[in-house]
Amino acid sequence: MKIRQRLFRLMLLVIAFVLAATLFLKYSISNKNKSFLTEQLNETKKVISKKALEIVNKKAKNYLYEFTIWDQMAEFINKKRDSVWAKKELDNSLGKYDDIKYIWVLNKNFREHYYSTTNDSLPVKSLPIKTGLLEYNLYKSPYRHFFINHNNALVEVFTAPIQSSTDDPTNGPQGYLMIGSIVDNTYLTDINNTAQDMKFTLAKSENGDIIFKDHNTPKEGILRFSIPLNDINGNTIAAFNVQKEFPALLSFENYINNYLIGFIFAILITFIICYQIIKILVIRPLQLLTSSLKEKSTIKLIPINNSKTEFGELSSLVTSFFEQNIILGEEIEHRKHSERALHKALKEKELADIEKIRAEQAALTKAQFLSTMSHEIRTPINGVIGISNLLMEEDLSPCQSEYVKTLNFSAQNLLSIVSDILDFSKIESGKLEFEKASFNLENICLGVFKLFEQKAMEKGLTYTFNPTHVKDFSFYGDHVRLSQVLSNLLSNAIKFTEKGTVDFSYTIEEENQDNITVQFNVTDSGIGMNTEQQKRVFESFSQADSHITAKYGGTGLGLTISKKLVEMQGGLINVKSEYGVGSVFSVKIKYDKHSFVETAKWKSSAEKKDSNKLSGMKILVAEDNHINAMVLTRFLDKWNIKSTVAKDGGE
Repeated sequence: MKIRQRLFRLMLLVIAFVLAATLFLKYSISNKNKSFLTEQLNETKKVISKKALEIVNKKAKNYLYEFTIWDQMAEFINKKRDSVWAKKELDNSLGKYDDIKYIWVLNKNFREHYYSTTNDSLPVKSLPIKTGLLEYNLYKSPYRHFFINHNNALVEVFTAPIQSSTDDPTNGPQGYLMIGSIVDNTYLTDINNTAQDMKFTLAKSENGDIIFKDHNTPKEGILRFSIPLNDINGNTIAAFNVQKEFPALLSFENYINNYLIGFIFAILITFIICYQIIKILVIRPLQLLTSSLKEKSTIKLIPINNSKTEFGELSSLVTSFFEQNIILGEEIEHRKHSERALHKALKEKELADIEKIRAEQAALTKAQFLSTMSHEIRTPINGVIGISNLLMEEDLSPCQSEYVKTLNFSAQNLLSIVSDILDFSKIESGKLEFEKASFNLENICLGVFKLFEQKAMEKGLTYTFNPTHVKDFSFYGDHVRLSQVLSNLLSNAIKFTEKGTVDFSYTIEEENQDNITVQFNVTDSGIGMNTEQQKRVFESFSQADSHITAKYGGTGLGLTISKKLVEMQGGLINVKSEYGVGSVFSVKIKYDKHSFVETAKWKSSAEKKDSNKLSGMKILVAEDNHINAMVLTRFLDKWNIKSTVAKDGGE
């Protein structure tokens, strides 16, 4: 009961304090509201007045600068150009500003030199201000902004000195340019559009009195003031009345009152709810816990043992306290056993980490060895291929020609095997990198297709290419690895097809604003595969069957490498095949879209040879391998090209 009474008194005290603070804030805000708003509006008036003056005066900088510092204007003042020039150039240049209606040009003695109007409907009159008055005012400040009554209208006038780019500024101006704008409804509309949240109206002066003076109404949230418009002598002849509204302040006091009332009501409801919740969740469980501890019995704690609150947890702890004492000894022994097991597991983990490091080092050594050996083997193989190509162009006997072709074929196969091993080694070691560039998909696929066209013709196959034309954009990705995958698929299709067809095509599977998914299909009518063979076809160093390796050759890495290249780019590769009927290999890859890049179309070897006139050229061969240099020079000699070999950079 003591806890309940203290809690209830504390809540009443807090409620009384909140009510007192709320009433104090209400009367304090109400008393200071008017003076606060008045001060705020007066401060705002200073900022708005400055902004309004900037809006009215900024046109002088826009209009006069480019025409006063103008050599042709200086020549016009000095009578090196006539009024025809002024009509053609000056009037047309200033006439592009719709609000300029009058143009006056004065010489350095403040005498009228030229005047015109950009609106034929306005009467052209001479200078509306006396020469002596202009001379007095412009001598003190050549840049002036003032208003005059002219042609029964209020005209805004800007003046600026005329000076050529080569004049000495200390010699004074050669003349003056004056432009005039009529202050009418169009003028006010332009200013109001620029000011946006301020409204300008024109009030003409009568005997020096403006229609209304500055007047603020803070409680309405409206600020009103006037900007005087003076003539050249500083006398007010009109005014701009400016008005700015503050609609958010109209209901400020009502908002404060409603907010305080709602706040008080919410506080009362919150305290009532909190008291009931605390009574149920705190007071009753505390009474049960106190009673149970005094009686040394946990029977009364049964109703709150399953509660998910902190009191339920405390009750469960008290209930299980004696049970924990009984099993405490067993728990200590169990922990000792766990520590021994953990220590043993840590030692085993250390040994496993050591073995892992050794395995990684061995794998790295193997990858480096394969990469180095594959690279070194390529050099002599290229020499064998080059020499065999040279021999095939010689006048050989049929038997010798057959030997050379066999030698070239074997060397090509060996080079393919070495390349597969090198790529496989890079993939396994994680050193294979993908380059990204913009490319024309149709040209890339056509180039791959052309590589195997001669081989398909030699076997008498029907060899077709069916592209899907894409002209609006290019593809962005690694086209070299794409060419490698497609080359493997087309090479296998031709290799394992003795008769029939090999078809290569691609289609757009999915497309959105940023990327596009393409599916490539290579279909053949070759030997095909059964279900078991299809499961093993992408495994490393594996072909569909052992007799296939003996008959067709190969490392069994081509499809493995292709699968890894596709999957590393986030794509998919699969095969559908029927034994004795043929196979369909499908590759699906997503590429980013790129701005269209026009690339040169692929040309066959014959077309390239015809389009390049190489005879008589001089070529420097930079090659440090003697065999490769010899092969290159022999081919260049056959093409009637003069060559010189340099073994290193210094040579």
